[in-house]
Amino acid sequence: MCVEGTGLLKKLIKTIFPWSPTVYRQAKQVMTMVHNQLDAPIMILLYHRCAVLETDPQLLAVTPENFANQVKWLKERYPVLRFDEPWELVREPSIVLTFDDGYWDNYAYAVPILERLHVPATIFVSTERIGTGKEPWCDDVERMILLNDNLLGEKIHLDLRAQGTFDILIADEEERRDLYYRVHDAVRLMQPDEREEVLAEIEEEYGAFPVRPSHRYMTESELKELAESRYITIGGHTVTHSRLSVLSREKQREEIEESIRFLEKTMNKKITTFSYPFGGKADYNADSVAIVREMNLKTASNFPGRVYRNTSLYELPRKIIRNWDWTTFPVMFQPFWYN
Repeated sequence: MCVEGTGLLKKLIKTIFPWSPTVYRQAKQVMTMVHNQLDAPIMILLYHRCAVLETDPQLLAVTPENFANQVKWLKERYPVLRFDEPWELVREPSIVLTFDDGYWDNYAYAVPILERLHVPATIFVSTERIGTGKEPWCDDVERMILLNDNLLGEKIHLDLRAQGTFDILIADEEERRDLYYRVHDAVRLMQPDEREEVLAEIEEEYGAFPVRPSHRYMTESELKELAESRYITIGGHTVTHSRLSVLSREKQREEIEESIRFLEKTMNKKITTFSYPFGGKADYNADSVAIVREMNLKTASNFPGRVYRNTSLYELPRKIIRNWDWTTFPVMFQPFWYN
């Protein structure tokens, strides 16, 4: 049965059993397993941080202990491939490990674990904050809202431009947390300059929790050191970690090309891989895909799925990994192959 045939059969099953979500789900899982036998899938896993954090509102951190146990478990069961190598000859289910953003803990904790276990990974780096000691804008929102005790008991006025105006009394921790998520989602939709302007206004008016060294990106010297590792590949992730779909085609090209140029100059290596910031279907668009295709950048997205022979190299799906311990990880991971 060809890959197209399995897709037609899934549609037929859905037509026959529209009244039974359970039957359809079970049938879909069976067909996915058949598909996996016919066309060996590759699962690209997405990490962000390898650290123990006091606060992690986006659930992006995996502790070094859990990360090491996860990698060991994967290595014992699957081939672990490099993101930048050809996959045409893969004949069995395989794994690819990736990190997004470029936090310093990737260098300090994740890479030593990967090298000790002889496992490759690709780190996609957003370049604007490299070597500055500053936190990325998404963590700035955390400092200014979620960790900012100046807001508690205060009537807050926030002008978020086209995303609206917030006038709210922050009576307790729950309301402050809710405001954090609302502001994070709003500034994510902004142009880079506008976002920086809005965050500067918030900090000037209400103050912020101090900048945390634990939330910095890597330095140029750390990047150069990683360039020498036989197990680590560095890829692009834009300059400002902006949602590409809200930018003009010209601005998207600037974000992508400048990040690639910076990394190539810093590391003295050709950069051939990239990942879309946020990476959901709504976070990039046809212009984004056209640009990475023109630049011949093998590109990762961030929507769930498996990679097959006919998967576009410019929209490769990934599964995000959470801070699961050694007993929970296998339970959470195994369904990835057929859901």
